[in-house]
Amino acid sequence: MSASLTAGNTRALAAAGLCAVALTGCIKPSAPIAAASASDQVVARVDGGVVWASDVQREAAAQGLVSEPVRLAPTSVGFHAVLDQIVDRRLLAAEALRQGLDKAAAAQRRLAAARERVLADLILEHDVRGALTDKAVTGLYDVMIQGRAVGANPPTLAELRPRIVRFLTFDRVKDEVLDLRRRARIESLTPKPAVAQNQAAS
Repeated sequence: MSASLTAGNTRALAAAGLCAVALTGCIKPSAPIAAASASDQVVARVDGGVVWASDVQREAAAQGLVSEPVRLAPTSVGFHAVLDQIVDRRLLAAEALRQGLDKAAAAQRRLAAARERVLADLILEHDVRGALTDKAVTGLYDVMIQGRAVGANPPTLAELRPRIVRFLTFDRVKDEVLDLRRRARIESLTPKPAVAQNQAAS
């Protein structure tokens, strides 16, 4: 990436975040991937592969830099800092593949775990989408600000949205996981901690 894309110490910020984002997994970094939507756009090319604007926005959200529906402006320092992280990750992943580091058994387990995390995120995003309607979000916001002292400045919907989203999705995620556990055959091969055993018995 050109230094002109960033400002100040953006490269330092990108390097600092690299360790965290590298573990999220990129198995075939050079493989072309279609746009996430008709409005998506290519924001960088790396050795024949492309980086989409949606890739940057998703990475920014995963790092807690923004929360939906807030998005980084494509011309902002923050956007290009995250873009630099993605480019660096692509280059490192490609080099790991070139050296055959993905062939080791330990590497295969880590790649499989990264794939599981992504798939788990996808099913949760898919299944909780129905709970996150604008009507549900604004309705809960109205409830949350009711009863505040007259003249007090309530937090805005944008400020409370992350908290509202967590509240609306928590029960649905919990119920789905409990249902999956009931239907699955799970065998723990290590003894549970004494505290957990006592809680289960109570």
